[in-house]
Amino acid sequence: MGEANPGYLGELHFTGVAYFEWRYEGDRLTENEVWQIVDCIQDLAAGKHRPSDNGIILVKEESEQQQLPELTFKYGKNRITHQISIVKLEGRFVVMINRDPAAQLELLEEDWEVTGGDIYDTDLKAEIIRRIKANSSGA
Repeated sequence: MGEANPGYLGELHFTGVAYFEWRYEGDRLTENEVWQIVDCIQDLAAGKHRPSDNGIILVKEESEQQQLPELTFKYGKNRITHQISIVKLEGRFVVMINRDPAAQLELLEEDWEVTGGDIYDTDLKAEIIRRIKANSSGA
């Protein structure tokens, strides 16, 4: 365990009640690698299982790649956890917080912006936009 182990990659600590608040302590993984691990943990916690073989995440079938699934994750802050869902609808995304519509995001000029409703937390808004960009070909 720890830095004495040649396979040690660092530590990932989930600091909140949910799996949204976390910090990585280490220097062997890139930011992108850490985000991939966090995404996998959040997906697993949300009941989503990615097909894998020997620890390698397999590419989805072509028919699955064409359709963007509903993106969901848990967001927790100050001991309150919310279920966040991002749904793609005709060129825009609708953000649902605890199954209630909270905001609409559209691609304006060069970035995704809230065009209806509100996202009350800047960290949450940044995470939603990051997930939209990662899961859509239009960003």
